[in-house]
Parts: sequence; structure tokens; C-alpha cells
Amino acid sequence: IAITLAGGAEGLSALSFSFISQVERGRMVSYDNFQAADEARAVRGFRAFGGTGRVEAGVLHAPAGPGPKLVAEEPGFARGEVGAEVLLPDAAPGNAGLIVKLSEPGVGADQFNGYEVALDAAAGQLRLGRHRQNFEPIRDVPCAVPVNRWIPLVVRMTETALEIVVD
Repeated sequence: IAITLAGGAEGLSALSFSFISQVERGRMVSYDNFQAADEARAVRGFRAFGGTGRVEAGVLHAPAGPGPKLVAEEPGFARGEVGAEVLLPDAAPGNAGLIVKLSEPGVGADQFNGYEVALDAAAGQLRLGRHRQNFEPIRDVPCAVPVNRWIPLVVRMTETALEIVVD
């Protein structure tokens, strides 16, 4: 399991997350800025792939950056549910969300295989995309993405489907 944020160029995003359930094998990830490469294990139970960040009072604060990821070191899963509460401080360009069904993570925005589920306040949309060491948009769905407010984001997974719940 892993969690992801990608705030605007000047913005600071925050993320509070919980693992809701877990079944079978697979892996989930999140992408945004969490720890520097030399501090790859600075957040207990996670491995960082680029970025900087800090945890204060149980909340992960992550500034914008070129696609760093924080990946859980525990076994992943293909069926189950993961959720996060995402806070975007403003409508600066960028997004925040989760990356699920992860494999082959690396440093850089598109350096992984998996699915991106992200909120974009500037565009007012939810984005679903596939990554195979690249970015392939699947669908952008218009939705309210309020700034400076915690937004619940949940992804329910089966072997062949994703169900996404916002707020």
C-alpha cells in the first residue's frame, strides 16, 4: 500500500491516511513528495522514491515536486479497499491522490506501473490513469474539488475493476 500527493508548484499538500481493508496480494502506492532519496525509510513502514516531506501530528505534509512516491513496505493486495483524506491548500496546478496496483516503482512522475486516482482542484476533476513507465489517461471526470478542506478519497479494488468514491 502506498499513498500519493502531487500539489501545485508553490502549494503544500497534506494527507492523512488509513488502510481500510486488505485482501490477497497486489500492491498500492501513492505518489507525491514525502522524503528525500537519502531518507528513503524516514516514514516508518514506507519506502520513499524521491521527494521531501514531514509528518506532524499524524498528518503527512508534502510540497509539490516531480513525482516522488511513498510505498508501503508491507505486502500489497489486489482485492480490498484503501482510503485517504486529501487536503489541497489552493487551486494551483497539480493533483493529489492514490496509486494502486503498483509494481516497479522508481524516482520520477511516471516511473511505475499501476493506476493513478487523483484529484485536481485547478481543473475541477477526478483523474483515472494507467502508468506503464509512462502516463496513459483513461478518464477525467468533472467533480467538485474544494480547496483548504479534507476530501475523503477511497478506491475499492477487485482483480479486474476499480471503484472510486470521492467525499
